[in-house]
Amino acid sequence: MTLVIQIILIAAIVAIMIRLLATRTTRTRAWSTLLGVAFTAFAIIAIAFPEVATRLANLVGIGRGADLLLYGLALVVLVIAVQTSLRRHATQRRTARIVRSIVLLRADVEHPESVVTASLAEPGEEASPPEGDGRVTPPGDTPLPEP
Repeated sequence: MTLVIQIILIAAIVAIMIRLLATRTTRTRAWSTLLGVAFTAFAIIAIAFPEVATRLANLVGIGRGADLLLYGLALVVLVIAVQTSLRRHATQRRTARIVRSIVLLRADVEHPESVVTASLAEPGEEASPPEGDGRVTPPGDTPLPEP
């Protein structure tokens, strides 16, 4: 029975790692891929040869190989949580910047008689006065046509 569960666990781990590697983007850091492959290899070795994991755990002062895997998994979960939080904050900043741009552009289109003096500068940055006719245009965009 032990051999059956070992085969099932190894197949599942390999399938998950293949799926993760196939969905990686160019933004994925090489170290995270290497850590994933190393953790997968260690998990396969620990499943196929539990005594090796126990000996390795004993070398680092942990009683059982299963505990070593658990501690490693806890670290992986912590790293993923921190990365997810950082990505969420970056997305929120980008969304706020886009919303500011839309509000300023909409105000300029809806009220062309007034000069929009707001800036697209981030909070804490020095605001610069608009150039030309006072219309605010996000970087890289062309001004909206006159109504």
